Amino acid sequence: MEKTDSIENYNNNPIHFAIIQMKRILFILHISILLYNSK
Repeated sequence: MEKTDSIENYNNNPIHFAIIQMKRILFILHISILLYNSK
C-alpha cells in the first residue's frame, strides 16, 4: 500500500485507518503464535 493512500485514509476516516492497523497487528500476532506452536 502506498504511503499517500495511508495518509488519505487517515485524513478521511481515522477509525477505518485504525481498524486496518489493528487487523494487520492481529494478523502478525496470529502468524507468530502459529509459528511458535509449530516448533
